[in-house]
Parts: sequence; C-alpha cells; structure tokens
Amino acid sequence: MAVTIFIAIIFLAVVLFIFLGFPMWMIVDCAIASSRKNLSKALWIVSMLLTWTLGAIIYGLFASRKKAAQWTAGAVLAVGVLGIVLFVRSLFYVADLASREALKRVEAIQVGVLTQEDLDQLKTRLTILARENQDGQGMGRMRAFKDTLKNITITQIFLKMQEDGTLTPTEYQIWIEKFDTRKTQDPDELKAFLDAKGWQ
Repeated sequence: MAVTIFIAIIFLAVVLFIFLGFPMWMIVDCAIASSRKNLSKALWIVSMLLTWTLGAIIYGLFASRKKAAQWTAGAVLAVGVLGIVLFVRSLFYVADLASREALKRVEAIQVGVLTQEDLDQLKTRLTILARENQDGQGMGRMRAFKDTLKNITITQIFLKMQEDGTLTPTEYQIWIEKFDTRKTQDPDELKAFLDAKGWQ
C-alpha cells in the first residue's frame, strides 16, 4: 500500500512538472534572458503560452542557452513520447483482455433464448473485433486509436449486457446493430449509450 502511494505521488509530481512547472520555468528563463531581444522574448513567450508544454520543449531544446534547460527539455520530450507509447500499448492490452473475456462468455451461453445461429454470429463478430485490435497494433497506432476505443466500448457493452449470464433477443439485436455500425459511430456516442444504460 505504501509503495503504491509512493509511486502515485512520484507520478503526480512528474505530471505536474511536465504540464505546469516546466513550461513556467521556460517562460521565466526566456523573460530574464539578458542576451535575448525584447521582440524575441515576446514571440517566444506568446508561443509558449499558446502551445504550453510543446512550446516549452521547443524553446528549451533550441532557444535556451542554459544546459540545464536543454537537458530537461530533452528529458521531458523523452518522457512524453514514452508515456504516449505506453498509454497506446496499454489501450491495446485492455482491448485484448476484453475480447478474450467476451469470447469466453459467448462459449458459456447455452442455446435457449438465443439460437445457435445467434451465438455463432456473436462469436464471429467478437472475433472480428479481436482481430481488428491485433491488426491495429501493427499499423500506425495513433491511426487505429479511435477504432480501438470504439471496439473496447462495443465489447464492454456486450460484457455488461451479459453480466447476469444471459442475453435477451433485444439485447442481442442492440449489440449486433452497434457492431455493424461501429465504423460510422462516434466513440463518445457509444460511451454515452453505455452510461445511459447504467453499464459504466
């Protein structure tokens, strides 16, 4: 427990530094730089205020004459890129876990309320979602990011519908419709549907 709290505090401190402390430091560094002309200072400060952390990184790497600022800007850039990569990888990992769980639940559904054909359709579509998520990992990940978010939400809708161990014909039809129109649906609309049903 103590280790988890310590890690959370370190993480929070790093995030605060990247998104608050570092940009403010670069703005002050620019403002007090005696070797820089006032027009140059104004342009850099305005650009940093508009682009915040990104502008601060560019200033630190290419405009600041202080080694500490240059090294810190490089470190912030590296941490930012690493953070994005880890976040995207974790997204695909979550998508894979959800797909595996959904396929496992389909296997547990007995023929009765739904026909064997219905169950086969569910399995086929869930397999397609899983394959799309796996294929997305090999493509430009940021390009596949939005589709993966939609696939996770659609899978989550199925898992929540089937949480009580059954799936009604109405729920089945709703889910099939969400799957079939996933390419044209907005991720926020799918999430709103999930929330509206109390399936958070």
